[in-house]
Amino acid sequence: MGEAAGVRAIVVVAYLVTAVLVARASQTTVARERRFWLATTAILVLLGCAKQLRIEASLTNSLRNLAQSGGWYESHREVQTTFAALPLLASAALALVLARWLRGCAVPVKAAATILGLLLVFLMLRLASIHAVDMWTIAEVGSIRRGWWLELLAMTLIASFATIYRDPTRSGRSASAPS
Repeated sequence: MGEAAGVRAIVVVAYLVTAVLVARASQTTVARERRFWLATTAILVLLGCAKQLRIEASLTNSLRNLAQSGGWYESHREVQTTFAALPLLASAALALVLARWLRGCAVPVKAAATILGLLLVFLMLRLASIHAVDMWTIAEVGSIRRGWWLELLAMTLIASFATIYRDPTRSGRSASAPS
């Protein structure tokens, strides 16, 4: 197993360990927060599996081959720009929906939702394979790609928020922000 495969495996394990911690946080009696933690668990498991199976690289290569065989590779930058704009617009819309839906939820839920949203935007931009994003992402810091550091940071933060989360109905004190 090469060095990159070893680090990729660490990132996959981080996704799965975080998913387990998030699943534990879902054992709340607050329905809205439980749904959030369960959805986050599913997303993290899917992202971990996608990382292990290298689905991002396969999809990017398939799209590149499609552009080349379709004869529109020379104008692929316009498609990339459009593709990159979609997750930004979708995340802005999602942020508005989540802000309303998570109103009154515990602070760790809101914080985890923010980090997860930023992670998904990053992954979508990475999938667009924009040269400048690619160059920044694959540059190494301490022998590990920046993009992997970013994913590890996101997993650490989400896992931390899931771990400190307390069901406000069981703890006797509210973990929610003041209204």
